[in-house]
Amino acid sequence: MLHIQPFRYRIIDGLFDPSIIRSAAESWPDADWPHWILYDSAEQTKKTCNVPFYMPVAVRQLTSELLAMPVGELLGLGTLIPDPSLHAGGMHRIWPGGSVGNHLDADSHPLILWTRRANAILYVNQCDGGELMLGNECSIEPRPGRLVLFECSDKSFHGVLPVTAGCRSSIMSCWWSVGTGSRLKAEFSAR
Repeated sequence: MLHIQPFRYRIIDGLFDPSIIRSAAESWPDADWPHWILYDSAEQTKKTCNVPFYMPVAVRQLTSELLAMPVGELLGLGTLIPDPSLHAGGMHRIWPGGSVGNHLDADSHPLILWTRRANAILYVNQCDGGELMLGNECSIEPRPGRLVLFECSDKSFHGVLPVTAGCRSSIMSCWWSVGTGSRLKAEFSAR
């Protein structure tokens, strides 16, 4: 079902093969994996990797399936361009105590004259906490195989509540349209 408040989003459970989701969760790299990029500031605490060569096979397979989806159409935004370079996307890991503050995403692609229009987050495991907040009123629990699609705009504030136990593991990708955006970096705000 397409929701339009606080902005366009859709939750889809069970779309991906559960055995591949399990394989991705089982092969997910540990916290000390050398290919993680650490984001550790007052606004966010997470690790990411957007280089498919380093990703486990099951993660690469899920990422390929994700990039083939008509995300723009599913959100009622028309045809959008998936980004196989995984700019701002790829594997994301948030450990206990980690979170991502309320923010608007950077909407200008650093390499191509594209504007970010949509995000997709595919969860590969369950943890305590780590809910995705869309605006101030919509809380989405991470569950294995759950896909969350949402529109990126000047109103699309979102964040991740602190993880309290376990690690929140997800695959994230962006969809774009031709043109330049207005934000080169994410803009964080108080919730």
